[in-house]
Amino acid sequence: MGVIIEYSEYAVAMLMVAQIVYGFTLLVFGESMMSWFAWGYYDRPESWTQKTQNIWMNLMIGSGYHIYKRLLKYSWAVRKVLLLIMLLLLSILFIIVFNIIFGLLRWLLL
Repeated sequence: MGVIIEYSEYAVAMLMVAQIVYGFTLLVFGESMMSWFAWGYYDRPESWTQKTQNIWMNLMIGSGYHIYKRLLKYSWAVRKVLLLIMLLLLSILFIIVFNIIFGLLRWLLL
């Protein structure tokens, strides 16, 4: 049972790190990364394959895109500072949630 929890910790940690890293690439490269994400994302998915692709994109790197999309109404400099603050807060939140979830799982199952 401990091995399953350990590998699930690795998987969840990789997903959380991917979210943050993509957010930082948005911070550095901005619009080029936005267009790359939008190229593989359907605003109104019609088929199950499009919905599956949207779920996959959101699961892997979606938080940075959606945060940056909300910040487009601000000027370039303000947008970059706000995105940096949001990414730092999201990183702290991910660490807290990760430790709570897997601390409880280890306590319950081991």
